[in-house]
Amino acid sequence: MPYRRIEHSSKELLIKLYVEGFLTRDEVLAVGVFSNATLHRSLKKWNGTGLPQRLHSTGRPRKLGTEDIAYVLERLDQCADLMLDELASNIRSVGGPQVSKSLLSRTLQRLDITRKRVKRRALEADLDQEAACRLRMARYLPEQLIFVDESGFDSRTAHRRYGWAPAGHRAVQTGTGKRAKQSHTDPGPDDWWNHRTQDLPLNRKRGCLLRLSDSASAAAHDAVPRTWIRHRHGQRSFSPIPQDQAARQAFWMQN
Repeated sequence: MPYRRIEHSSKELLIKLYVEGFLTRDEVLAVGVFSNATLHRSLKKWNGTGLPQRLHSTGRPRKLGTEDIAYVLERLDQCADLMLDELASNIRSVGGPQVSKSLLSRTLQRLDITRKRVKRRALEADLDQEAACRLRMARYLPEQLIFVDESGFDSRTAHRRYGWAPAGHRAVQTGTGKRAKQSHTDPGPDDWWNHRTQDLPLNRKRGCLLRLSDSASAAAHDAVPRTWIRHRHGQRSFSPIPQDQAARQAFWMQN
């Protein structure tokens, strides 16, 4: 008998008539709906509620199951700037299946996770204090503020610019905001003009000068805007800067 799809209701009706004794086995087969082997399989599946429906085939099972998908989402939440090959290696390292980058790309696309610019956020940052600071600084005009930083370099490793996050959300990567190494230089009489603080907009408007100091070397750098203002007013004579911190503070207080 060639293969053909048998209607489930017809199959269930014939099996029910046979089980309840209205038809014999030969009479059921004489109808020509299914073969002897099909009748045998149907009788094995028969239960008190009837003949169960046949489950539809959904094709090959996905390589990434529910637990693997949960791990991918959690891993991207921990480190948003992972590359696809790194993510595949992480899945393999925790006992998951070996997947390709194209499979991960399709999976992330199905989960509505897109690649976008990463927003760097320090672990030490306080979002509430940051919002309060923005609200407080909104009272001042740009011409009333000056920002002075020490001369130094940052030796932290480079970071990636793009990462993964759900559509409509930012990709945030947290990390320490502290510098690994820092070099401070106090400008002397000869190299003062090449110091990077020479472009400070102190000559835009006289008035409010807001000075915020909170670092170990703040005493040495508090004098930078003051000395720069003195230079803008025509005073070009400088005295040697003491190397001792206490003497340096006294020097800046006198000048």
